[in-house]
Amino acid sequence: MGITLGFLAATMLFFAPIHSAPVDDLSKMLNLIADWVPKDASWTRQVPVCQWFGVICSPDGNVIQFQVQNNIQGTLNTTNLPVNLTSLDLSRNQFTGTPKLSTLPGKMNDIYLTANQFSGEPDLSDLPASLTTLVLSVNYFTGTPKLSGLRASLQILDLSVNQFTGTPILSGLPEGLLTLSLMGNQLTGKPILSGLPRSLTALDISINQFTGTPILSGLPANLNELDLSHNQYSGTPILSGLLPSGFMYLDLSFNQFSGTPVLSGLPASLNALDLSSNQFSGTPMIDALPMGLLDLDLRLNDYCGGTLVNVACAHVFVDGTCTEQKGNSSYVSFYQNCSAR
Repeated sequence: MGITLGFLAATMLFFAPIHSAPVDDLSKMLNLIADWVPKDASWTRQVPVCQWFGVICSPDGNVIQFQVQNNIQGTLNTTNLPVNLTSLDLSRNQFTGTPKLSTLPGKMNDIYLTANQFSGEPDLSDLPASLTTLVLSVNYFTGTPKLSGLRASLQILDLSVNQFTGTPILSGLPEGLLTLSLMGNQLTGKPILSGLPRSLTALDISINQFTGTPILSGLPANLNELDLSHNQYSGTPILSGLLPSGFMYLDLSFNQFSGTPVLSGLPASLNALDLSSNQFSGTPMIDALPMGLLDLDLRLNDYCGGTLVNVACAHVFVDGTCTEQKGNSSYVSFYQNCSAR
């Protein structure tokens, strides 16, 4: 009887299931890295795919994450990604071609393809229904980004530092979108900012070629960061009473703004205001700036005169002089600019 029980126990142990990645995952991954150079030593049929460098598997043995940042050359065939993959990070490699985003696995949550050599026009119209993060920054993508009809799940979209052109339409974005960056492209025209989703907290459209005077009324209630710097905006921006109540950071530097902007009525939450490198003139109306302002940059303008400001001199950047006053206030003088005219 003991022999029989021992034999049965050994037999059950021998045939006990061992969690490993499905054969299909191994085949897909082998096809995925077929033209990649260099290959990691673990990327072979002889090594269980869950033990591959860069691979993370679920407890039941499915490949769910793949992260490789190793200056790899090759292409990305998204049809070869495992069906249960939720996260893909191929940043800082040298991949080329145009990845087909419509064939990403249906369970994808986030994809990072930053700092590669991808090119062509990415199709954003048929992304996975569960995707929350899409980062395509620092590549060579072209065309005008089509942002309407994106998946409702999307929260972070980064298309910065590419070669996108044209005027993007910023209405119709997902209602749950939190951050959008189009920084560092060749975008032109006058994008309308009033149709942005209410959920948006940060918008960066700096380092493009946008023109006209941006209209800042109707900004999302949750927006707290807006970067319009390094464009070709002009005119006198109207800021008073228009920024959301929780707004914290505004950068209008390196444009062609002129006139004397009224800076009263800005939200009490404002931490940083950069108006440098424009053509603002007159005496800056900065005496009513929020008490909590931490950084104020007024350099490289045509201001003249002097005014009090509720910011310590250590956090005031001007071409003139700044003299500490009582409390957390300073006196900023631009009179040398007046005599220089």
